Parts: sequence; C-alpha cells; structure tokens
Amino acid sequence: MSDYYTTYTPYNEFRSEKRVKPSCMYFTKQILDSFIFAVLFVFIVFCIYLFFNFPFGDSLILITTILISYLIFKFNLLKYLSLLPIALVICYVIFKRDQALQDDVDVFFNDLRIIGHRGSNEKAPENTIAAFLEAYNVGADGIEFDVTLSSDKIPVIIHDDTLDRTCNATGHVGNFNASYLKTLDCGIVKIDDSERHNIHRMPLLDEVVKFSKKRNMKMIFDIKDYSDDMIDRLSSIFEKENIYQLGMVSSFFPQVIYKLKRKNPRIITGYTWGAGDFSTTKYYGNFTFFDRTLDYINVIGAHSFLGKFLGANILLTKGDDITPYFVKQQQFLGLRIGSWTINFPETIKWMIDDLNILVVSDYPSMYKKEGDSFFNHTNMG
Repeated sequence: MSDYYTTYTPYNEFRSEKRVKPSCMYFTKQILDSFIFAVLFVFIVFCIYLFFNFPFGDSLILITTILISYLIFKFNLLKYLSLLPIALVICYVIFKRDQALQDDVDVFFNDLRIIGHRGSNEKAPENTIAAFLEAYNVGADGIEFDVTLSSDKIPVIIHDDTLDRTCNATGHVGNFNASYLKTLDCGIVKIDDSERHNIHRMPLLDEVVKFSKKRNMKMIFDIKDYSDDMIDRLSSIFEKENIYQLGMVSSFFPQVIYKLKRKNPRIITGYTWGAGDFSTTKYYGNFTFFDRTLDYINVIGAHSFLGKFLGANILLTKGDDITPYFVKQQQFLGLRIGSWTINFPETIKWMIDDLNILVVSDYPSMYKKEGDSFFNHTNMG
C-alpha cells in the first residue's frame, strides 16, 4: 500500500490507462436515443400547444425537435429518460378533456345508424336544403354537413374553401359576406335532370339547424376551422338552440375538438381520422417528412389514447381502417365507432347490422329498415 501511494501520480495513472475511442455505432445510438427522447418530449409540447393554443407550425416543431435532440446529446440528458413516462402520464391527466354528458350521448346515438354525407347525393346537389330533405325522405337518421365562416363571421354550409366547384362564382368563401353568398347558385353540379332549372342557395347554419330540429334529424357538423370565431359560434348555436342531444361536432383536426371541449364541455364530439390523412396530397399539397411522421402518430394515437384525450365520444374512421378488432378495442376504451364514406350496399349492411356501428354515406337510401328490401337499389359506389 505504501509503495502504491509513494509511486502514484495522476500523470502516471493517465499514462498507464488504455483509452478506448468511442465507435461510430456508439455515437449513432446516442443520436438515435436522443432523437426518440426529443420526439416524446415534443408530444408534451403538443399537449401544451393544444391547451394554450400556441402558434406552433410544422417547421417550428421540427426545428424544436432537432434543437432538443442536440441539447440532450450535448449535455447527456439521457440519464433522465426514465422520468419521461411519468411526465407523459402527468400531461395526459392534466390536459385531458372530459367526454359529453352520458344522458346526452345516449339520446344522440340511440337508433342512429345511417347518416347522409352532405345530405343525400343521389339527386340533389351536396350541402343544400334539397340534399338534406332528400336524405330525410329516404329514411336517413341524420345528416352530415360542412361549416365555414363568411367574411362577416356567419356560419354557412359549404365543403370547399373556395366557391369554384359547387357555385356559380369563384374565390375564397371567407372573402365574401353571408348576404352575397346567399345570392349564389350553389347547385351547379346537377345530379338529376329534374334539378337542372332549380337554383340552390347556400344554406346558413341557422337554417339547417332549424330544418333538422323540425324533423328531429341528427346532425354532424364537420369543421376544419379551429379559429376562436368558429369555436364561439358553434358553442353559441348549441346553447341557443339547445341541440346537445341532436347535434355532434366532428373534425379531422384535433385542435377543433380540443378547443371546443374547453369552450363547451357538454357538446358531443367525434374525431375523424384515417391512415394517411396528413400526407394526402389532395388536401395538403406535397407532403413532408413531418406529415408522414404525423400519420404514424395519428394511427397510434387513434388506436390508443387520442380519442379519450380529446374528450371525443366517437371515432369516425375511414372505411378501409374498420375491422371487428378495432371496433371492439375502441368500445373497450369507451368510444363508439363510425365509418365514412361508405357507398357499397353490402359494406353498409355489414357495418350497421354486424358491427353495430354508425355509417356515413353519400347514398343513405341503400340501407333500408323495418323489413324493406336491402339489395333492390343500384350500387352507387
């Protein structure tokens, strides 16, 4: 012992050590672990974004992920990785929204099987009073329609952001006031020859709500706009018309559901999703790496926590993603299932009668009730 202490010096120890240079695999693993850590951390940031409505864009979130990855790697923060699941659970509990009142939910979904997508599209133009009336006449249990704000912040019924496809005008819907929009013919896509001389005005949301209340038809409001103006007007019309047991708000965008549940927890909501939604070029242009990443997260979230986290009561799922296992899985989690947009009679019958789920269809007459013949309608799919 004495010899050791007499001969020991830090310099001699340094010279006697055989230092091993970290391998490329070591650095690769560290970088990969850091990036995974950062992605999970960004989920927490996303929760905060939903709650406080911070204006995070795709690019900012991606840059934030890369920056956090660098900081984690530089300062060796991976030793705190075990704390991340705890942080995620805490965030889930703090930011989770409550589902609607069970009494309202039971009444709304009672005997709700077939919904007319933008009304019924067999004869009348979509999202018009004529289409909604046709859906009622063929026995649909309810109607689905798209809500957009005019320049004077009045909710109107139209699917596209622009007027070009369905109306005799061009331009962005939000650039015109409701008075002007009401003068347009929004049925230029004629479905039936008998409609060729008819003019179909763009309905106001108030008009559609009164139409549905009079006939006791259920309504699904499809919303793409999560601005405060839209959220305020949706909450207001549910309160004013007392349609908590007659209407439901659905959206592809979780921000819509989350913000609406914060504003008015009593409203029944549905999260609309399908694999590949974020990277669909039809809606999002040339998809990015971040969009594809969101697709994976969206699929995982829809199969696990996302519906309950948002406070939704139903997952409206693309038909291709419907399986008996998925239906049972979501029922176990306390969620109902609906499917869009199904236009094949055999599939509609299977989903409603065998899986016992809600179906949204362009042709609600394909599903006949109370002993009517099911297969006597032409397949419109």
